[in-house]
Amino acid sequence: MNLAFNTAMDLEKLASDAEQGQQTVINLVDREKDLLERLEELAARADEDRQDGTAELILEAEGLIQIHKSLKDQINRVQKRVENLVGKTKADLLKEIQGTEDKKVETDSFRLLAVKNKPSCEITDEKALLKKYRREPPPVPFWKKWPADKNKIASDLIQNRSVKGAKLKYTYSLRIKRK
Repeated sequence: MNLAFNTAMDLEKLASDAEQGQQTVINLVDREKDLLERLEELAARADEDRQDGTAELILEAEGLIQIHKSLKDQINRVQKRVENLVGKTKADLLKEIQGTEDKKVETDSFRLLAVKNKPSCEITDEKALLKKYRREPPPVPFWKKWPADKNKIASDLIQNRSVKGAKLKYTYSLRIKRK
C-alpha cells in the first residue's frame, strides 16, 4: 500500500517535470523560428544595420544554446530519477513477492514472479584465493594483479568444492508478464 502511494507521488512529480520540459522545448522552437525570420529580414538591410542585427541574433542564439544545455541537464536528471524510481519499485515489489510462499503473485492484469538467478561468485578475500583460480596475467603492464577467474570459482563452488576466499551468491530477479 505504502509502495503504491509513494510511487504515485513520484510519478506525479515526474509528469509535472515532463510538462515543464515540454513547454520549454516549445518555447525554444518558437524562438528559433523567430530568429530565422529576423535573419531573413536582415539579409535585405544595409550593411551597418545588418551587422548590428546579426550580432544581436548571434547573442540570442548563444542564449538559446545555453538554454538547450540546461534543458539537456534537466532531462538527464529526470531520466536518472525515473531509472531510480523503477529500480526502487522493482526492488520493493521483489521483496513483497519473496515474502510469499510460492514466489508468485497474480493480479487481474499481471503475473509477477520472483525468479532465482543462476548463482554467481562473490570474492570475500582475494588474497586467500589459490593461483589455480586466477586468470593468466596480461603481458603488459606487468604490475597489474592477476584477476580472479570467477567462472572457474563458481563452477567449483556449485560442485560443492571448498574455495577459500569466495562464496556463492544467490539473487532473484522480477519477471512481470501481462495476462
